[in-house]
Order: sequence, then C-alpha cells, then structure tokens
Amino acid sequence: MKKIQVKVNGKVQGVWFRQSTKQVAQELGIVGYAHNLPDSSVDVVAIGEEESIRQLIHFLEKGPELALVTGITISDYHGAGFTSFTTD
Repeated sequence: MKKIQVKVNGKVQGVWFRQSTKQVAQELGIVGYAHNLPDSSVDVVAIGEEESIRQLIHFLEKGPELALVTGITISDYHGAGFTSFTTD
C-alpha cells in the first residue's frame, strides 16, 4: 500500500474538486480524505495500491472541469489509516 498527502493549489475550492476527488478515489479503491484548507488549497490524503495512487495523482494534476490547478505538492503520509474516502 502506498500512502501520500497532496496539497493542491489553484482554483480548487467551490468547483466540485473534493467531491470529484472522492468519486475518482472510490472508483480506484483508495481510502483517505479531501479537505479544504484556509489558504484556498485542498489537502488530500490517499492510501491505496501504487497504480491507483498514480491514477489519482493524474486526476489531481487537472481536477474537474471548472478547476484550475496551478500545482501540487506530494509527500509521504505517516498518519492513521482510513476505512473510506471522505470530504469535509
């Protein structure tokens, strides 16, 4: 299992980003979360098989139709596990 945390910057709040991320993650069998941050970015934690994580990262680099992603920062995640994918 691969565990990552991704900070997504750009126009990513108010454009259905978290819900779209949840849908893609669930389709890929990934657990974790997508939360809005006060600086208008989105924080994503994803735990899943390496290929599924790669596919999710590819989605996060573009986001849904109304989003404008200007960059992502990926780091290893060392926190607790999850049983599903949630949004706040």
